[in-house]
Amino acid sequence: MKKNKIFSILIILTAFFLSANVFAARTPIIEYNGKIIETDVKPFIENDRTLVPIRFISETLGYSVKWNNDTREVTIEDNNTNIKLTIGAKNALVNSKNVELDVAPVIKQDRTFVPLRFVAENLNADVDWDAKNFKVIITKNKSLGINLTEAESSYVDGFTNLFKDLDRDYTELKTNFFEKESKLTKDEIIANTNKLFSQIENTVSKIKNLDAPERFKNSHNHAVKTGEKIVDIIPKLKESMISRDTTLMTGLTAELMDYGFQIAESKNAFEAALKGEEYKVKDDIKYYNEGKENSNLKKSLENIFKNL
Repeated sequence: MKKNKIFSILIILTAFFLSANVFAARTPIIEYNGKIIETDVKPFIENDRTLVPIRFISETLGYSVKWNNDTREVTIEDNNTNIKLTIGAKNALVNSKNVELDVAPVIKQDRTFVPLRFVAENLNADVDWDAKNFKVIITKNKSLGINLTEAESSYVDGFTNLFKDLDRDYTELKTNFFEKESKLTKDEIIANTNKLFSQIENTVSKIKNLDAPERFKNSHNHAVKTGEKIVDIIPKLKESMISRDTTLMTGLTAELMDYGFQIAESKNAFEAALKGEEYKVKDDIKYYNEGKENSNLKKSLENIFKNL
């Protein structure tokens, strides 16, 4: 009886491993904007991530791809985005910023494979997984149900990437100010804020230089004002953290909150333009702006900064 039990368990385990191997060997289907794409070399799944041959990125998504044999580095780029991946490395550079990967690029059968989701999302495409049909679904600009001209599509790609960078640096700035401020030395504060100031100033400059089509003129102006505000805040932020001036820090807390609302307003204005709609200020932002104008906050902040 005991032997029969062991035999049954072995059969179950064998069936499990066989099915697991079959699943792992199954080739995922790739659909791009509603069309099934056949790649010259089959994609495969590793650590729950789909890897595709690099030619797929250039031929299907239409991006420039370069290979550096000496550094074993792949560069994928268009006018607005530059992605650098290194074979075997779980970190990448996106517009010169370090980003962690779930799975490293690999060379298999003399072909270079890169993680599809990471590359597609950083090139502003939406990626979904259809488990039932074992299919990766990629959409670009179609998820919003809009028709963009070539110039508008180029602007959307550029703006989305730059605003993503601005948002990321703002998050780091907040972390330094609210969470790490008391733990950082004077030299660390100076180094961190100088680095972020340089990055943010560069991003804001690039946003200003984007050629905004008529459809995006208003939302673009919102974004430029938002960027200019954070560039104005950072030097004061650095001063308050170095001096530990609580009055100044309190004022800057309010300024950062104000900037957060401006970011939300810029995003809302951009999304409205993307959908071809007129932008209407949402109630929460409207009430905040009205409350700010009717309070003494604005005057208090002006007095604080005037006396710096």
